[in-house]
Amino acid sequence: MSDILLTFPSPTSTSPQQIPALSIFYPGAALEREGHNVLYWDERWDNDRDLSDKIDKVDYVGTSSLTGEQLKGVKRILTIAKERGKITIFGGIHASLTPFESIIEEYIDYIVVGEGEQTIVELIDAIDNGKEIGLGVVTKDGFKGFRQYMDGGTVESPITEKTLPYFEKSYPNDITLLTSRGCPYACTFCYNVVYNESKYRQLSLDKFEEDLDKLPGIEYIQFCDDWVGPKKRTIEIAKILHKRGIANQPQIRARDIDEEMADTLIEFGCTGLSLGIETGSPTVLKDIVNKSEKQEHFINAAKILASRGIKPQYYFIIGFPGESKEQRNETYDFADMLSEIHGGYMSVSFFSFTPYPGTPLFEKAKEEGIEVPNTLDGWSDFGDRSFYRENFTKEFANIYHIAGFTFHRGVGDKTDRNFPGWTRMLIKPFEMLCVLRWKLRFWGYYDLEKYFVEKLLRWAVYRNRRFQKELRISKAKQKADSKFGWKSEKKTGEGKYNIRNVGEDVWNSELRQSA
Repeated sequence: MSDILLTFPSPTSTSPQQIPALSIFYPGAALEREGHNVLYWDERWDNDRDLSDKIDKVDYVGTSSLTGEQLKGVKRILTIAKERGKITIFGGIHASLTPFESIIEEYIDYIVVGEGEQTIVELIDAIDNGKEIGLGVVTKDGFKGFRQYMDGGTVESPITEKTLPYFEKSYPNDITLLTSRGCPYACTFCYNVVYNESKYRQLSLDKFEEDLDKLPGIEYIQFCDDWVGPKKRTIEIAKILHKRGIANQPQIRARDIDEEMADTLIEFGCTGLSLGIETGSPTVLKDIVNKSEKQEHFINAAKILASRGIKPQYYFIIGFPGESKEQRNETYDFADMLSEIHGGYMSVSFFSFTPYPGTPLFEKAKEEGIEVPNTLDGWSDFGDRSFYRENFTKEFANIYHIAGFTFHRGVGDKTDRNFPGWTRMLIKPFEMLCVLRWKLRFWGYYDLEKYFVEKLLRWAVYRNRRFQKELRISKAKQKADSKFGWKSEKKTGEGKYNIRNVGEDVWNSELRQSA
């Protein structure tokens, strides 16, 4: 059996996201079940010394990434591993969308295409035993073909003894688990039409419940499914979570929302919903995005949710190929109209369009003259908003912050979570300026503000994670104190915990990391 390290680079330097890294935990758990010794490293929680130590202990180093800034971490990690003579494996969404250009990178030995559980197990077995490389793997010598998609019922739990501590780091409000894979719809901008070929598969809800039972103390769960499912399925899941006292915010298509469903979801503890609207232009919605919904679906859903006090999170995208300035203004006006319907009790996130390789809009973007990268270095900047600063306008570069600070000002919203208590005053002036910019539709001359905003966001991310780590250490100390009747001590000036007369089971990784 082999020693394997699976790594997860931080998505962005300013992202407060702390959800578990499912993209490495699913394949990692599969490898563990086959008897391999699997180590994990998540840049959001673990330090570089830990990465270096773990690389030295293994034969294989793998990593996973989306398109964008996270790819910088992929290059850094796999380059270190390659320099130390390790076999390197790259998987995840970006690797699956660009396997043949990614394999050219000298620091990558193998690309795992698509769902990784079965493929990575077979790959390690083939390398260890001198067998022929099978389906789903791109090598320097070629590619034998895609493997079939996994049946939802065969997908096993990502929670193991080794991954559980990482799930616990996301307590109590940033836990996520999948209840499905894929999506049956064919929005032209979405990676799903390539990665899953619009195939939707439901995972076992019995296994979902078993996973929930492994995570006591959850207060809230986020859904990262591409599509949770039809009404009946959504309500089933809401019942399961309500039974355990877990709040949730399911992702639902607006056309599925009616009064009966809204009342049922409220009954089972749902206080918010996530809806992808994408655009406020009927023309863009139909002719460019290929969304199987209409504006009246969004308006009707908003009225139903507003009448019941359900807080929605709406998602928009601007910058689609073929979209005009007038159509973008329709989108901004539509967001304002939704805010009026909800009396401001809603959240909105705006994103600039990123053309994912292989999608219909990727091809259309190339036709419009957008030069696409052919290296991981290029792709790591391509998804960044700096790309839009160079190739389009300040509007694309700055919409994320300006709209975000305008529509995320309520209690429990992103800004409130990132800057709790007195720290909110640090970001308040920039919030007010963003609100004014939104009203005036003024996107330019934001560079100086953006510089300070991103500095504050990085500080907030660091501060919040450090606070959570200290909280976990405190709980671990209290647990040890109550169990063994001794006190843990901290050496003055050294910042190290000195634990005496304790078994290895209590002198755990949390306390080790602080030492």
